[in-house]
Amino acid sequence: MIDENLWLWDAFEKLINNLERAVQPLDQYVKTFDAFKAENDLNPDKYVKALDEGEKPITGEELK
Repeated sequence: MIDENLWLWDAFEKLINNLERAVQPLDQYVKTFDAFKAENDLNPDKYVKALDEGEKPITGEELK
């Protein structure tokens, strides 16, 4: 017996397939940011705290 909502499942599968195809180029786009991984992983609060913990606190000009 054919399901009366077979068209709905076909449309759903088509939608899923098209979404998967549309997302594939985004993998390459995300890889363009690998060059900036160190900067993106930087925790500003922890970095500044480490600079202030030295014998002589860092000045604003040195921080620039």
